[in-house]
Amino acid sequence: RKDETSTPARMHIAIALLFVVSIWVFYVILNREKHLSGLDILDIAPPKNYSKYSGNRSTRAELKAAGLTDDVVERIQQEVMRVMRHHIRTGTQLGLSVCIYFRGVEVAQICGGLYRSLKSDTWLRVEPDTLFMAFSVVKGIAASTVLGLVDQGKISYDDLVSTVWPEFAQQGKESVTVADALSHRAGLPGGLPGLAAVGAAHLHL
Repeated sequence: RKDETSTPARMHIAIALLFVVSIWVFYVILNREKHLSGLDILDIAPPKNYSKYSGNRSTRAELKAAGLTDDVVERIQQEVMRVMRHHIRTGTQLGLSVCIYFRGVEVAQICGGLYRSLKSDTWLRVEPDTLFMAFSVVKGIAASTVLGLVDQGKISYDDLVSTVWPEFAQQGKESVTVADALSHRAGLPGGLPGLAAVGAAHLHL
């Protein structure tokens, strides 16, 4: 069947499409800093080692006492930066901060990528004093700490949480045990005022 669309109509459609595309390109240019790709971020804020500049910088003697040579420390730092570059480039992370201690000695303090706050659309470079939300990151640390205390006989899994945290025993939480808290059986809601907005700000890029 012969196309019955007239030439003027086709021109109007073409002009409309060109207009839409132009608006989209203009929008992308204006909002480029809000829609950064991983490569953009790496160009602006590649992973950087702050260890040598930090006030908590480990001395060569401290590193040696901890059993770490300069070569080992360098390889650790380079591997951390490699992993950070990978996650930023692939878009799984926008900004990261990693600090590693071994036997009380700072081995690496590396930051890379960008972040922005709830109050601003401006992207800023991640630095050692940039605050991050921890959420489940602390679970492994908390569990390891409790395991150590149990191993030392200082607490038991059957102990009430209130035996080590008296203020916890209120609003129906009096019978919660350490085991309940560690295994997510305490029935405590995880939501806090404003938490949804914080999550939305990081998910909606």
